[in-house]
Amino acid sequence: MAQKTVAWKDDSGDNITLTADAWSGAQQVTVQTPENFGKYRALNIVFYSVADATKSATLKVTQEAATALLSPNTVVFDNTETTAKTITLSTNISTLSSTSIALEGADASQFTLSALSALSNGEATFTIKPNSVNQGTSSRNCSITVTVGRLDVMNIPVEQLADVVVETEYLNYRLDGQIIKYDGFLFDGDIIVTVPAAQGTLSVQGQVVRDKKVTYASGRVETTTENVPSSNTIYYSVRLRGVDSGDDRAWLYSNTTAGAFTSGVDFTVPSLQYTLFVGEGGSLGIGLSDKSIQTEDSWTEDIFDFKENKRTGYSDYSNTNLPNKTVGVGGGSVSCTASAYGTCTYSSGASRTENVPMTFGFVESVSWASITSQTPGAAGTSLASSSCTIYVSGTEYITTVRTLSLSVRPRLADGSTGGGVVGYITVTQSATSSIISSEIMDTSGVGMSMNGVNIQQGEYSPIDIEPDSMIVVNFNSSYSGRLRLIARDSNTPIWYIDSPGVGTDYSFSTNLILDVHYQTGEVYLVWIG
Repeated sequence: MAQKTVAWKDDSGDNITLTADAWSGAQQVTVQTPENFGKYRALNIVFYSVADATKSATLKVTQEAATALLSPNTVVFDNTETTAKTITLSTNISTLSSTSIALEGADASQFTLSALSALSNGEATFTIKPNSVNQGTSSRNCSITVTVGRLDVMNIPVEQLADVVVETEYLNYRLDGQIIKYDGFLFDGDIIVTVPAAQGTLSVQGQVVRDKKVTYASGRVETTTENVPSSNTIYYSVRLRGVDSGDDRAWLYSNTTAGAFTSGVDFTVPSLQYTLFVGEGGSLGIGLSDKSIQTEDSWTEDIFDFKENKRTGYSDYSNTNLPNKTVGVGGGSVSCTASAYGTCTYSSGASRTENVPMTFGFVESVSWASITSQTPGAAGTSLASSSCTIYVSGTEYITTVRTLSLSVRPRLADGSTGGGVVGYITVTQSATSSIISSEIMDTSGVGMSMNGVNIQQGEYSPIDIEPDSMIVVNFNSSYSGRLRLIARDSNTPIWYIDSPGVGTDYSFSTNLILDVHYQTGEVYLVWIG
């Protein structure tokens, strides 16, 4: 056997081996070549005749390329991902002896690359994963280089996304290094002090700072403090709050054109006549905002408290209105009202004209009436009525008018009396007519009805009869003689009938308001008009 070798011209170092029985005559030549780990290759082998150099034959030898495919060809992780992702290498080569993988790039140390698995059915795998969550604002980047034989080096870009900002908030605007003076007196801003509840000048100076709250896609929140840029327009307000007003803010000053709050601003706190007339004490605070960003002011801690200032009494009443009341013989509830202005004096020593809240009481106690409720009018500069409800008992027979007197006094917030008597209210209960008996013989045997209502012997059976209305009387037992019905202070009968028949309707009318009674065998008409 004779052999010859011919080198491939692809710098692989591989040789083509030609084997034949001899190199003369007609021969069968066997061509062999090692596995190609590179690109497609081709080579023409020329055979020349030794006897005649002009004679030759050409053998073209070709070999298909090695193949390698990566899936996926890029890898992207979310900023919170730390789970490995798998990459598959598909190839037609028979061994991975000439295959390698590696990480490259500035952030390569932030990732872990596994070893390449064994080749099976033309596939091998490897994994890559981030070592940690990316809390930075820049993404992490590297690449996986894959070398398969003499094929071109392949690169897989790898990225772990940044923890992106989803929201930025600016809040808690406040003064840093603030200097606070009230009427020239310097206060430490961290100490609440007591100042007179009166007019004064508040001076405030300091650098405006704010909190910057940044929320990231991962849910992470970072809060830092920063100076507000001097180019921002800062709005500032002053509030004065009393105990009674709770969270309600009384605006003493609010600007619309202020620049950066750095040079100091003086606020004139109005006198009590306009601010702290209501409430036990109060507090003063500064509000700051950058309204191009935020919609509401951020308030400083209350700078200082005012001394207690509350209403202590009323005097010099004017515009008094205390109407008297009447109630009918039947009694019931009656509402009494009162209103007045008066000079209100405060614990600070200030005073002004205000509405007088009032309380009601009996001048002398009575057994037939009681006060069931009281509602004082609202304190303040607007006139507001105070009221009470009195219950008066009713009675069947009241022959004389009865009265009671209510004293009306100022009422303070704690329920105590705040001054002298404002005035008095008289409540009058009307009386019924005198009861005049009929000038008839004993009528104990008489039974009757009036307007369809039975008048029972020995019982009070009221019938309300309006003036000028028709009255129908019916007797259910006989009576021999004249039956007369007599009303107040008159011996002249309202109506009479001689020997009334049984079961017959008798009608008459009157211009009085009547209430009908039947007692001890006698019929009475009681005038209640």
